[in-house]
Amino acid sequence: MWRVVFEVPEEVGVGPLFRCLFPKSIFAQYAAEYGIDPDDVDLLLDIVLHEFQMRPEQAAGRMPIPVPGRTNEDEARVAMLANLKTIKAQRDGGVVQRASPLRARGDMNATQDLLAPIRNTTRLDRQAVTDKQWEMDIIRHNRGVAVQRERFANGATAEEFGAALRALNQIGRKTSRD
Repeated sequence: MWRVVFEVPEEVGVGPLFRCLFPKSIFAQYAAEYGIDPDDVDLLLDIVLHEFQMRPEQAAGRMPIPVPGRTNEDEARVAMLANLKTIKAQRDGGVVQRASPLRARGDMNATQDLLAPIRNTTRLDRQAVTDKQWEMDIIRHNRGVAVQRERFANGATAEEFGAALRALNQIGRKTSRD
């Protein structure tokens, strides 16, 4: 888990300090849901750190709520990036006071980039993101959303990925018969 503490603008309405806890796995999930390059940790971190400020705007009907499982990946990404741009233009997320792994203790030097520990240690496994993309594609397909994917995060085309799954399925059937 990561912990980030913000000093936030009063209009956000969460008090002078907002504590944001999020699992390290959120980056892979968002990369898969929104079709964001797994190497673009800055963008993924930007979404995570600004998302809590989008909630009041979405609840008031002033900002759309992207629902990745009910829309295609491109539409979900465009909506999320538009929300991110809007919220950053209105108020840029507050001032980060502390950022650390949840178990870390002690004050950090305020002159350094407080988000550097997150940026410098977050490396997404492309295969894990691909697996999550596949899960999202199944959810979308089951909800009647057209899925059009040229490539997965690991570089495989949809046809290659499907062929690999079919081959694994055949191996599994042969093994279970033996």
